[in-house]
Amino acid sequence: MERSWQRATASLVSRYRPAVVLAAGAPLPAAQAAAAADGAARATGRPAVLVAGSGAELNAMLPVLVMADADSVPIVVLVRGGTAADLEAGRERAGSLPDALRLTEPFTGWNTRVDRPEDVELVLEAAFTDLARRRPRPLLIELADEALPAVPGRATANGRVIPFPGSTVDAGRSEEAAIDRRWLDQVAAALVRCRQPAIVAGGGAAGAGESLRRLAEDLGAPVFLTLAGRGLLPADHPLAINGLAAAPARRWLEEADVVLVVGTTLSPAEHGDLDLKGRVIQVDRDVERLGRNVPVWMALPADAAPALAALVRRVEAEMARPAGPEVYLGATGPEQRRKAVARLQEELAEERAGAEAMDGPAAEGHRWLSALEPRLTAAEPEALSVAEAAALPVAGARSLLLPVRLGIAGYAIPAAWGAARATGRPARAVTTPAGLWGAGAVLPWIAPLGLDLEILVRLDRDGASAGPGNGALGAAPAADVAEFFRRAAPALRLQWDEPGWGGGVPAARLRPVAVPR
Repeated sequence: MERSWQRATASLVSRYRPAVVLAAGAPLPAAQAAAAADGAARATGRPAVLVAGSGAELNAMLPVLVMADADSVPIVVLVRGGTAADLEAGRERAGSLPDALRLTEPFTGWNTRVDRPEDVELVLEAAFTDLARRRPRPLLIELADEALPAVPGRATANGRVIPFPGSTVDAGRSEEAAIDRRWLDQVAAALVRCRQPAIVAGGGAAGAGESLRRLAEDLGAPVFLTLAGRGLLPADHPLAINGLAAAPARRWLEEADVVLVVGTTLSPAEHGDLDLKGRVIQVDRDVERLGRNVPVWMALPADAAPALAALVRRVEAEMARPAGPEVYLGATGPEQRRKAVARLQEELAEERAGAEAMDGPAAEGHRWLSALEPRLTAAEPEALSVAEAAALPVAGARSLLLPVRLGIAGYAIPAAWGAARATGRPARAVTTPAGLWGAGAVLPWIAPLGLDLEILVRLDRDGASAGPGNGALGAAPAADVAEFFRRAAPALRLQWDEPGWGGGVPAARLRPVAVPR
C-alpha cells in the first residue's frame, strides 16, 4: 500500500502532542504497531495515534483495540477506507472494509467518517478533546480517499462531517469549579469522622499522586494500589499498600467503614470479588463505570486530579473545625489510624516473609522478580501473575503495563518498545517463548533506535506454542524457540543471556549489545 498518505495524515496530529504516532508497516507490522501504541499511551497517559488501512491492517489491530477499550487506554486510529461513494454505498474494494465503523463500534468511544480534507483537523480536534474529557478509549476516524490530505493544513469548520456522539465542555470553565460542593462536604465529613477509612487508587489516578499523598497523610488512611496504580506513592511510604490480594489487605478493606475508590473499577479480573461492607465513594471519569463492580454510596464522574485536589482542601478544613472527629461515636484520629496501618504493614511483611521462605518455583520466582531493578515494565498475564506483579519493583507512576483482563501473547515486547520510545526511560518486557516468537518483528528495531530495553523470557511458563499463524516454529518446544533466538541475537545486535542468569529461575534475557548514553 502506498504510504505517503500516512505520513501526511500523521503530520496533522503533532500539535496534540500524542504519546507516539505509528503507521502500520513502518517499521512494525499492524499488530505490533497497535501493541506499541498501547504501551506508549499507558506509560505516558497521553493518546497514541495509529495510522492504517481499513482492511487487513485494521483487522490485525482489533485484539489490541479491544484490550485498550477494556483498560481505558487512549488511542486514536486513522484508517483509509476507500472513496466516499464506495463507503456510502457499502461497496467492497480490495484492501478496505465497507463497514469498518460498524465493526469497531462496540469497542470504540466513537467512530466517524470524514469525506473532505478540510474536515480532518476538525474531527481530530473533537477526538483529542473527547479523550481529555471522558474515559480514555480507542476512537476511530475513517478517511475517505477524497479526505486524505496531500499537504498538511489548517481545517475550516464549514465542511460536512458525519455526526458522532461527543461531549462539549466550556473551555473557560474550571474542572474543579464543576465539582459539586455538597459532594465534597459529605465525602470530607465521612472520611474525617469514620473509624477505619481506606483509599483504593488505580491507573486513573496517575495524574493525582501529590493530592493522593496529602489526603492519605491528612487522614492517616492506607492507600491500596492496584497494579495500574503502583508507583503513585513511593514503595516505602508507610501508608502505601501494594495490591489488594493479600489476606490482611482484603480484611482491612472489608472491615473499613468508608472506602474511597479513585481511578479504578475494582475489576474482579485482578483481585477477585471484594466484600466491601462500608460506604463506598467512587471517583471515575467515566459515568458508565461508576458502581459497576461494587455498590456505591456516593459517586463522582470526574477526573481524579481536580477531584482529589478539591477534596484535600475540604478535608483539611473539616479537620480544622473546633469539633473534631473525637466527638463522633467510634471515630478515630489520624494518629490512631497510622498506628493501625503500621500493624497492617507488619502483618503484610510477615505474610511476604513466609511466602519467600517457602521452597518451590513460585517462591523462587517471587524472590527473583522482587530483586530486579525498578524499570518501566510491560508484561503479559501468562508471564507475570498478579501476585508477582505486586512484588515487582516499579519506577514511579505508569510504570507497570499489565493488561490482566485481556492478555495477548506477544503484547509485552512491542508495548515496552512503544513505552520506551514515548518516554525515553529504560524499559523491560516480561514474556514467554510464545510472546517472544509472536513479537519477533520488533527485535530488529531495538538496538538501531538506541532503546534501553531488556526482554525477560520466562521459560517456566505456559507458552511453548506461539499460537496459530506464527509459522512452523510456533508449535516448537520452548527450548527450541530459545535456541533459535540465541543464535539470531548477534545479527539483531542483541545479547542473549543464558537461562539461569536470574538466580536459578528458568528465564533468558535479551538486551542491546550497546545502549548509547
